Amino acid sequence: MKNIILLGTKGIPARHGAYEQFAQVFAEKNYNKYNIIIFGEGKVKAETELAVKVISIPKLNIPGYPIIYDLTSILISIFRFSKSNTSILIFGYTASPFFFLLNIVGFNYWVNTDGYEYRRGKFGTLAKVYLRVAEKFAVLFAGKKLITDSSDLVNYFNQRYGVEPKLIAYGYDEISKRISLTPRPINQDYDLCIQRLEPENNISMIVEGYRGVKRTLVIIGPTTSWFDKNIKPHLPDNVIYLGPVYERSKLENWRYHAAYYIHGHSVGGMNPVLIESLQYPHLTIAYLTPHNHEVYGNGAYYFYESKTLKELLLNKNLNQLQPDVTKDKERFSWEKINTEYLKLI
Repeated sequence: MKNIILLGTKGIPARHGAYEQFAQVFAEKNYNKYNIIIFGEGKVKAETELAVKVISIPKLNIPGYPIIYDLTSILISIFRFSKSNTSILIFGYTASPFFFLLNIVGFNYWVNTDGYEYRRGKFGTLAKVYLRVAEKFAVLFAGKKLITDSSDLVNYFNQRYGVEPKLIAYGYDEISKRISLTPRPINQDYDLCIQRLEPENNISMIVEGYRGVKRTLVIIGPTTSWFDKNIKPHLPDNVIYLGPVYERSKLENWRYHAAYYIHGHSVGGMNPVLIESLQYPHLTIAYLTPHNHEVYGNGAYYFYESKTLKELLLNKNLNQLQPDVTKDKERFSWEKINTEYLKLI
């Protein structure tokens, strides 16, 4: 059986991450047709019903660990698997200066570029400089074997480097048909925000938008030291931070009963949480970027600062805009996306 290696994720089962979500779905759909090998950080374990090989690499709290992690994964792939029977999907280009090793050996590999990595607020100046350089190495070594998830990023790589990545979006799982029968998780109306609590996801802007507004915002997602230090101690009374919710049925329940969904991601491509929100009955208010607009089009409202968000929240005449769900089901079908990846490899 052919080997397919997924390199660059944190492992499965998925935990609020686009790469991990894809790895989970890809494994579920293909484990009985291919040998699926997934690298993971620390002590990770595939769900028992999946015949998937998970290779764990120890998590080290040291500078540059993501580079070490990806480089180690590349070296293990080279020395443990045969190039003639193996294809590799690399998520992110953190270790792109070492992609030449795969070229020398002759591996078939593709690279999913994610978003504008060097714009992420969690990175310092040195890391941002490295990521700009790493982006160039990804183009140099992977060339025509780049994948991205939004037209905005395709245009970026085309205009800046003269290459055109393959455009493949993320997908969404349809929500349970019985979710409408579940009780509301709290006994009051609420809005919802789901994200990693990083600066570039504009959580500070969102919290400020809710300050002084008579609406309740519930935030779900894994915390960060930045959030714990700068945002969490100053949350207004109408903002509730729940932490991460990984159980799908509970997360679906929170999402289904929300009045508004607030999306603040600014530097990635098409975010899976935003894509999944297309099928829920809530109104969506998203930070205005080309990739967020590509997902929702005229089916959402948009903000670009806390003031514009607050104006939307205070507007009692907002219409319940509806995206074109029929078209979106085809565009973001996991079956379609899975087929497109398999065609490449």
